[in-house]
Amino acid sequence: QNYVGLSESEQARDKRQKKKQYNSFHDLPLACHEGTNKKKPFRRRTKPCSSQDSTTGYSPRSSFGLATLPKSYIVRPCAMDSPNKEKDDCQSRRLLWFLRWLVVVQCAGYAAKLSTPSSLNSLLLESLGDGIVSGVDAWAAIILWIAVLALPTLGILRPTGTIGCSWPSRCETLLLCFVAAWTLGEAFFSWRANPGNPFHATDPYGHAVRYLAPIALLLLWQKKSPDLRLEWALRLAVAGTFVGHGLSCWWLKPNFIDLILGSMDTFFGENWEAAEERELFAKAVLPWIAIQDFILSGLILLPKRLRWVALWMAIWGVVTALSRMTAFGWERWHDLFIRICNGGIPLLLWFHWRSLFNNRTQK
Repeated sequence: QNYVGLSESEQARDKRQKKKQYNSFHDLPLACHEGTNKKKPFRRRTKPCSSQDSTTGYSPRSSFGLATLPKSYIVRPCAMDSPNKEKDDCQSRRLLWFLRWLVVVQCAGYAAKLSTPSSLNSLLLESLGDGIVSGVDAWAAIILWIAVLALPTLGILRPTGTIGCSWPSRCETLLLCFVAAWTLGEAFFSWRANPGNPFHATDPYGHAVRYLAPIALLLLWQKKSPDLRLEWALRLAVAGTFVGHGLSCWWLKPNFIDLILGSMDTFFGENWEAAEERELFAKAVLPWIAIQDFILSGLILLPKRLRWVALWMAIWGVVTALSRMTAFGWERWHDLFIRICNGGIPLLLWFHWRSLFNNRTQK
């Protein structure tokens, strides 16, 4: 019907022009096609259109008739040219470096803590002897101190998103796997070395953020951006940590009572006359702290990202970690470093959720 009234030469010329237009379009890079990489058969538009695409400057209507390219072939800017991509990458790099420094500080705390026997030492002392288990602790401390020095350097040598078998990648993988294994082993052997102790029975899940942080760093550094499954893993780890500490508070763990009493002596001065009243206050406030921990553990697992919950858990995690120093002095700094992820991982989630909210608002 479109060739009614045209001579054979005019019809041939029209077909050559349309074929030339079709071929010139498919010579474009496939990455810039919208929708699919497959070539679709040419289809003729039945509705004339004289408007110009604002993103590409291409007029869908041809200059020699009503035949045009289908909408799926209109060339648009690639997704990599998004103006917010560079900003998103910068935010992701900051989050990953924050997580890296959390792991580094935690390694320093565990290495310094090994000046005293570890949980593995206590469990295997009778069966293997003091010489072997002390040697294991010494080698573990050396490797942890190496991780403290090497992880920041490897983060510079191995940019985010790098996947491969280069020597920085292999070294970092070995170090992070050892850190995760050691922290998990400390939690497990602490439970096994104290059978029947309900407080140590909470260590395998109460220390979840400590051994999951290096694993998350290893996986996220390769992907260059947060992953939804790892985000949920971190949320579960935070919830497990608060549940473990909440149970210890509910059962009136003696160490927690000492933390409250020592902190009160530091801030209000030692008063032997008020010692009994302070102890009663510590025993009365611990169950309320436990209820708070249980509520926060449930809220962090809701499908909706509640930023205020993550922020409060971060603040509370840092406060409880600092209580080791406020109660017992600066010589317990390694206890603070070991527990840095108790508040650091919720703070990481808060930073991530805030960036997602800001990007959604801008869009």
